[in-house]
Amino acid sequence: MDLALSDSIMTRYKLVYFSVKGRGELIRWILKLAEEEFEDFRFTMTTWPEFKPSTPFGQAPTLEIDGKVYCQSMDICRFLANKYGYNGDTLEEKAIVDMIVDHCEDMVTNVVKIFLERDNPERRQEMHTKYEKEELPVFLNNFEKLLEKNNSSNGWFVGDKMTWADLAVVHHTTDWMTMVKVTVPWDDYPLLNSLKEKVQALPQLQRWFKEMPQTPW
Repeated sequence: MDLALSDSIMTRYKLVYFSVKGRGELIRWILKLAEEEFEDFRFTMTTWPEFKPSTPFGQAPTLEIDGKVYCQSMDICRFLANKYGYNGDTLEEKAIVDMIVDHCEDMVTNVVKIFLERDNPERRQEMHTKYEKEELPVFLNNFEKLLEKNNSSNGWFVGDKMTWADLAVVHHTTDWMTMVKVTVPWDDYPLLNSLKEKVQALPQLQRWFKEMPQTPW
């Protein structure tokens, strides 16, 4: 038996996260693209306290791999991307992928702050307007320029194949924006819009979008 196939058959994944997209969805995307079976275990805010002590850092999501528990969503994604061929081919390409993914995380820092600003609607609206009109365009412009700079006929961020940087950008500019009802002016970013449409049209993700649990964000 092929060793790689044997390893894939033996590996058992259990993703543990809230019943939302959030920081668990990109992990789900990568596993779905790799066509790996996994247990998508979801808890609620009410049941979270009973699971929290079993996590390495008191955080979610966690990914259990053959009984071993790992946390930190981006590190889990990076591990899976390396395993299934969704990272760069060289150290330089991997560095660029990490750079783009980290920029995605920077982009949603204030999204989280807006989401958590629940007790002051007026302040939340001010933050929302500033983010949508002033802050978000900076990130979108940066992504558009990187796509143009790569000069790939395939329209990917790194090299001539899809990496998890492409997945991260699409996920962060769609699912995370939905969480706080931020509107992305896609027509202003044609390369980024093309990337979004291409990623969302992947057969594995299309199947997932149809079968996934319906959550508010």
